[in-house]
Amino acid sequence: MTGMTKTCTSLRVPWLHRRIFGDYLNKFMREGKLFRRLLRELEEHERWSPAEVIEWQQEHLRDLLIEASENVPYYRELFREKRINVRVMNPLEVLRALPYLDKETVRRNPEAFRNPSIPRLFLRTAYTSGTTGTPLRCYRDLFAINFEHAMIWRQWRWSGFDLGKRRATLRGELIVSTAKKNPPFWIYSPAENRLIMSSYHMAPDTLPLYVQVLTDFAPAAIEAYPSAVYLMAIGFRTSGKTPPPMKGIFTSSETLTHSQREVVESVFNCPIYDLYGNTERTAAIGQCEHGTYHVFDDYAIVEFLPRGDGTHEIVGTPLFNRAFILLRYRSGDTAELEPRTTCDCKRPFSVVKEVLGRQEGYVYTPDGRAIGRLDHIFKGVSHVVESQIVQEDWDDVRILIVGDRGYGSADEKLILMHARERLGPEMKIRIERVDSIPRGPRGKFVAVVSKVSHDEWQKLFANKERGNTPWISSH
Repeated sequence: MTGMTKTCTSLRVPWLHRRIFGDYLNKFMREGKLFRRLLRELEEHERWSPAEVIEWQQEHLRDLLIEASENVPYYRELFREKRINVRVMNPLEVLRALPYLDKETVRRNPEAFRNPSIPRLFLRTAYTSGTTGTPLRCYRDLFAINFEHAMIWRQWRWSGFDLGKRRATLRGELIVSTAKKNPPFWIYSPAENRLIMSSYHMAPDTLPLYVQVLTDFAPAAIEAYPSAVYLMAIGFRTSGKTPPPMKGIFTSSETLTHSQREVVESVFNCPIYDLYGNTERTAAIGQCEHGTYHVFDDYAIVEFLPRGDGTHEIVGTPLFNRAFILLRYRSGDTAELEPRTTCDCKRPFSVVKEVLGRQEGYVYTPDGRAIGRLDHIFKGVSHVVESQIVQEDWDDVRILIVGDRGYGSADEKLILMHARERLGPEMKIRIERVDSIPRGPRGKFVAVVSKVSHDEWQKLFANKERGNTPWISSH
């Protein structure tokens, strides 16, 4: 661990001791015998024929439908109303007979989709803000957690990266307060051999420190939000330093733009393995070593609903999460379909051309930080139908909220607290209740609208090189 020692002595990469037990417990729960068995099984599926994958889907779908019809309140009532006997009908015919499930139905009553036969003690709660800034509460059990983790690792191993290898993470974790101006903005997790870097402290004067600590750490891969690894690439390109050799960059949770991909792959000189998924765990689509987007057909039955503009909405029925059953769930995300049906990798999974998920820009703070993927602001809030962040100036942000009848001061207080934690003490933050959120071109929802351009932010690099301060809190 020469690189780790060098980093610790130069830019201080602390072990955050209060996290160590949690990290080892998390690793034990997600990378134990169950995980390794599931990973072996999922990798065996890569050698199947498409017909074998479909047979596997139908078998697991039948079990899922039986579970839903007998235990899940929403589906018990639905199957009774439609007089569907899932034990005698073809499972695919049953699925096609069901209506599409929208986010609002789940948001209003998530407990109707929770499987009460699984004790709450064995469930983990997760929150998502979704494509349109609509917070949802979801549940998953230990099997679902391990299945998801095995699916991710299967894709990562396509790059040649493997368990135990060193990796760096830039995925929105609050490592230290955003009011903190001096490093470290990162911690080392010995349980996972992972350097966890804050994506809330990336600014023209701090990016050289990020570049140095990543160079010293020399990870074999980076997992990141596209918006965060793009800023890291800008840091390397500006510094003129060469990044350490890596197997790949693993991006997810945001739409990866063509310009981001071009910059990141050219700077780091390795491919990006992009992954689409959602907190509801209803679909997974990821890139292989040939750059092809594959629908992970052993994860969910994915349908593509035409939108009339050449794109298709992703509709998913996950096959592994018995704790929170969602059938024919409309994600709100879209994909462009691919005329070809195969890939040079020879895997049996169907393919799409591109995934078009959540569109989100940066918020630029008075102290020069560029922050992407701010959906954490709305997680855990119960009465928000839609939300959008609008940046009016370097120090001025409006948060637009479409609330339901239950929305009140408690929700607003939680949103403000989460926003302040991430945007810092110098930002003026206003919450405005609105009737609707305006859509962008082609009716697309845009999560963040900034009237501060990225070009203006990049000029701070030039100011820094001329010896001027990048801090602009007096703007």
